[in-house]
Amino acid sequence: MNKSIFAALVIIVLFLTQTTDASPTFRLDNGHVYDIVYLGGSSNPYPSAVSLASTRNAHLVTITTSAEQSWIASRLSGIISGGNSAWTGGTQNRTSPSYSEPYGGWEWVTGEPWTFTNNSFADNYGGYQDNLILHPTFMWDDTSLGEYTGSRQFAALEWDSLDAYHAYYSNDPLVDTYAGAPAAKSYIAFSGNTFGYDWDLTDINTLYTLFTAGENNQEWDPVIVDGAVWRYSDTTYAGHSAGDRWTENGIDYIYLGTAGLEGGFIPEPASIILIGITCALMIFKSRNKILRK
Repeated sequence: MNKSIFAALVIIVLFLTQTTDASPTFRLDNGHVYDIVYLGGSSNPYPSAVSLASTRNAHLVTITTSAEQSWIASRLSGIISGGNSAWTGGTQNRTSPSYSEPYGGWEWVTGEPWTFTNNSFADNYGGYQDNLILHPTFMWDDTSLGEYTGSRQFAALEWDSLDAYHAYYSNDPLVDTYAGAPAAKSYIAFSGNTFGYDWDLTDINTLYTLFTAGENNQEWDPVIVDGAVWRYSDTTYAGHSAGDRWTENGIDYIYLGTAGLEGGFIPEPASIILIGITCALMIFKSRNKILRK
């Protein structure tokens, strides 16, 4: 192979591997989505990181608890390459009444209280290090905007809801599983965008409860979530794998590996009737239980 062609291919491969986003990851505890993105060799990386976050309907990450710190480190480890670091949403406000060096006046871009620090991160080395970064080990460090710009080439992003995330990513690139939680819950969470529903964490929990009740052979009734009726189905859907979601004959399906959920929009009057029927059934069941006693 011609040496110049080979060199060009190497450059292209390196460019693609460096600029490819990490896999966005969804945390069920707070309903937030996180990602770490390479800035492409920007000569002015912090403004580039802020702009990137804004463009993607996110903000630079804010880490307010030890649980969040541990979770981000476990889910996004290995993405920040050696010698590099990622910008966060932590800044030191020199006009703050609490300002002092090196630990006074630190704030999050979201206005969340600064009540947690991961390590003794601030030393104000060289004077006025007013921005917080994450090293590859996810240890915190303070830095200045002009310091080591060539190795400050990642942005740690956070979306405060699935809706905010999907406002930029119309099709989620990954069905992700929250570490320590059943995969079924994550599959349900990411199905909402596929079908065009506006699910929040309460809706996701309601549907997951419906699924687990069916799996445990408990009594369960259809539920109404975001204008649609959902029911548990113990059908094994041939040709489908866990996490698949699709629409067929006006019905939305979520296959969760051993069984699934089936749902669909219903007209408003029908919703009222169904709610009435559901309430009547619940009253009837309660009355029978009382009579049996």
